Amino acid sequence: MTDYLVIASAANTTITTMAFVTLSFIILMLLIKKFAWGPITDMLHERETKIANDIDNAEASRKRAAELVKEHEETLAKSRAEAAAIVKNAKETAELNADAIIKEAHEDMKRYREQGKKELELERTKLIESARKEVADLSISIAEKILKKELDDVTHRELIDSYIEGLGARDED
Repeated sequence: MTDYLVIASAANTTITTMAFVTLSFIILMLLIKKFAWGPITDMLHERETKIANDIDNAEASRKRAAELVKEHEETLAKSRAEAAAIVKNAKETAELNADAIIKEAHEDMKRYREQGKKELELERTKLIESARKEVADLSISIAEKILKKELDDVTHRELIDSYIEGLGARDED
C-alpha cells in the first residue's frame, strides 16, 4: 500500500509543485514589474537621453570645430596677405633706398670729378706758370751767356746740350 500512496502522492505533488512554481513566477513577475521594471526603464531612458545628448554635443562640437577651422583659414589668409603686403612694401622701400643711394653715389661721383677737374686745372696752371718761369730763367741765362760770348755753331750746340743736361739734373733734385 505504501507503494500506491507514494505514486498517488507523486502525481498530486507534481501538480501542486507546478501550481506553486507558476504562482511564484507570477508573483515574481509582479514584484519585478513593481520594483525593478520602473527603475530599469528609467535607467534605459536616461541612458538613451544621454547618448542622444552626447551625439548632439558631438555634432555641435564638430560644427564649432569646422567654424574654427574656417576662421583660422581666414585668419591665415589675412596673415598671408599682410605678410605679402609687408614684403611688397619692404621691396619698394629697398628699391627706393637703392635708387637714392645710387643717385647719391652719382652725385658724389660728379662732385669728385668736378673737384678733380678743378684740382687738375689748378695743377696745370701751376705747371704752366712754373714752366714759363723756367723758360724765362733759361732765356735770361741763355741771353746772358750769348752776350758774354759770341757763339759759333759748335759752341751754340754745346751750350744747348749743357742746358738740357742741367734741366735733367734739376728735375732729379
